[in-house]
Order: sequence, then C-alpha cells, then structure tokens
Amino acid sequence: MKSLRLLGFECKTQLRSVTFLIIIAVFTIFAVSQLTEVFHMPVKSEQDIQALDKSGERDYIFVKNTEDELRTQSVQFLKQRIEDGSIPQNRAAEFDNVFEMLESGTHNFDDVLLEMQSNETVSPWLLACKAQFGQRFGSVQEANQMILSDLGNVGYSPKLYEKYSTYIQIIASLIIFPIFLFLFTRDYRHGMYEIVYSQPMNSSKFLILRYLGAFIPLMLYLYGLGLILNLISAARFVAMGYAYEYTLFSPYFMTYIFPTVFFFSALLMVLMLLIKKATAVFPLYIIFVILNVTPNVFGSNGGWIKAISPIIRLDGAPNMMQDIMVNRIVCLALGAAFLALSCKIYKQMKTDMRKGITI
Repeated sequence: MKSLRLLGFECKTQLRSVTFLIIIAVFTIFAVSQLTEVFHMPVKSEQDIQALDKSGERDYIFVKNTEDELRTQSVQFLKQRIEDGSIPQNRAAEFDNVFEMLESGTHNFDDVLLEMQSNETVSPWLLACKAQFGQRFGSVQEANQMILSDLGNVGYSPKLYEKYSTYIQIIASLIIFPIFLFLFTRDYRHGMYEIVYSQPMNSSKFLILRYLGAFIPLMLYLYGLGLILNLISAARFVAMGYAYEYTLFSPYFMTYIFPTVFFFSALLMVLMLLIKKATAVFPLYIIFVILNVTPNVFGSNGGWIKAISPIIRLDGAPNMMQDIMVNRIVCLALGAAFLALSCKIYKQMKTDMRKGITI
C-alpha cells in the first residue's frame, strides 16, 4: 500500500510538472502537424484535396491524364515557352517535328519522347511536360475511389498507426531527456537529496517507483493520443457512409513505441546515475539517438545499425516480423538490465551524500 501511495504521488507530481506538460504539448503539436491527413481523408471537398497535397499524402489525389490531354497541354506549354523566350528562337525549329507528331494524333506521347530522346534540347522539355501534365488532381469522387480501393474496409488506421509509431519513436527518444533528467535533479535543486537518500525505504523500490511515476503517465498519454487520432480518422469514414472495421492500436504500441521508450528512458536513468552531470550526459545521449534515427548516413555499413537499433522505422523497406520481435526482446532485456544497474548505483549513492546529481 505504501508503494502504491508513493507511485500515485510520483505520477501526480509528474502530471503537475511544467516540464512534463510542455513535453506533452510538443508531442501533440508534432503528431498533429505530421498526421494532418487524418482530418481530410476521405475527402469531402477540394479543400481536403489541397490539404492532402500539402501534407505530402499524394497517393490518392492524382489521376492519370488522358493521352489527348497530355498531348494538347504539352503542345500549348511548349509553344508558350518559345513565345516567352524560355526556349531560344534558334532552337525552336527543333520542336516542329514534335508539334507535328503530337498534333496529328498518330503518335502517343511516349513514342514521341522515345524518338526525341537523343535530342539534348527537346528531350528535357518533353520530360518536364510529362511530369507536369501526365497527371492531374482528381475530383472528390475520384480521390475517394482510390482511397477505398487501396485501404478497403480498414480505413486509414493501419497506415496511421505505422506513421504514428515511427514518428513517436523518433521524437520521444529526443525529447524525453528533460522528463528523466528532472527525476533526480529536482531533489538537488530543492536541497532535498540528503533527506531523500536517507529514507528507510528500500532504495531499489524507491528508484523504480520514481521511474514508473514518469514512465506510466507518458505511456498513457502516447497511447491515448494514438487512439484519439485514429478515432478522428474512423469518424470521417463512418460519417461518409463507408464500411469500416476497427483496427487495434495496442499491437503497434506494444511492438514499437513501448520497447523504444522503455529502452531510451532506462538508458537515460543509468547514464544520469553514472555520470551525475546532466550537461555531460546530454551530448552523449543525443549522439546515440541520432545514430539510431539516421543509420543511412553510414551508407551500406548502416545495415547492422538498423538491425540492432531500438528505433524501428516503418517508413522504409518492410522489416521481417521475426527480426522485429528479436529486436524488441533485446531492447526490453537491455532496458531491464539498465534499470537493474541503476538500482545498484543508486543504492551506493545513499552511502555518500556528495554524489548527488546536478545539472
């Protein structure tokens, strides 16, 4: 009972902490800004299509132009470029054959592009035309047809969970530092570390409860935020009359977010207790996080970093589930080992009051 009261006290202290509230606000702003498509899919208007384009979710808003539209718009564009001087007059004659083939309708655009590929003047302009006029914004109906064709009855939930899990792993590993830093420095800042360290409670139990007092509210928030974003997305599908089958968030959360945050928070604990100086821990920790977030900077040598990284990104090549589970087990085991080591170090600190942690 005493342990539960202490855990409740630590959780309340964390929830009232300005640092914790600021970090929660950062999490919310970041998640909403990166996942704005949940507010616009399925689309209800042209404004939703424009919003999806700005958010980078362009898989469902473009449709292929017809061959006639591509040829007509390309001819108009190239003639305008000749008139305004973008294409020099001494090079304009090289486009006469292009205009003839496109306007006659006897050649499709790809045939013309293939025939002119050796022409260093014409070929880049034709490629630009294909990129610009090869597709157009779809109508609301066309966009929703593509959305339903690709997503089916599960809606946007699986893709939302994958994106959310990836983004939260990255941002959480970076900004949880202040939360677990102030677990110990608040004693020092308030001149309480001698009182705290001299309490009769088992030191390991005290440390674990203090850790859980920060970890549990953070996990509940991250889980709740993911659920809320999915409910917003699900509500749009249901409100527009589309069939929707709910996808559980807990498998994604427990596989990706929980082990990652547990590993990094436990690592922070042991680093803080070993080094006892936040300004010394911070650069070491940030370098380690960056190496795990961006393994591709090492080129072909980054493969082994991806394999052992506590951050599993779902925005690239798919990972084998067997490899993922091995990685997660290793992360959880290392996190538990870090906590055990933290308890041992913390117990030794109680015998020497001069070893308090400082900023």
